[in-house]
Amino acid sequence: MATAYTSAQISGTGPNQAGMMAETHKWTDKVGGAEMLLRKVKIDFDHLATQTGVALAANDTFQVMHVNAGETVVFCGFHIDKVATGAADIDFGLTGGDVDGFIDGIEANDASPTVVAAPFGLLSGTYFSSGDTLDAKALSASLAGCICTFWALIFRNV
Repeated sequence: MATAYTSAQISGTGPNQAGMMAETHKWTDKVGGAEMLLRKVKIDFDHLATQTGVALAANDTFQVMHVNAGETVVFCGFHIDKVATGAADIDFGLTGGDVDGFIDGIEANDASPTVVAAPFGLLSGTYFSSGDTLDAKALSASLAGCICTFWALIFRNV
């Protein structure tokens, strides 16, 4: 049965809870009116399943990272650090909207290069008028054995 893993389950209370490590790098313009942020989240899916006590399955969704109201996702992507044991694919987008809006059906069981939102994805510069999450979805099989680093380059006015 598919599970919707929340960002709270992924991040937990410790810095590496559920195998997640998050970083945000920030660049501010000289007059302080805008920032570019690089958000990165690394998820060890086996560790997530162990920590939550919920078995991984096909069609699971994962709230990978928050996007705040007023922020614009310029582009995003992910890298498969360790391949999945089954024939799983990954979508990356918005679960409540377009679940494969940024990246559609990348094979998680093949060693792959970094995947950047392709031309078929949501247009660069997707503005968020309200807070939301960028989500991953497992297709065809579970993401057992997989470790991924997801990232997004985000613009915001300050």
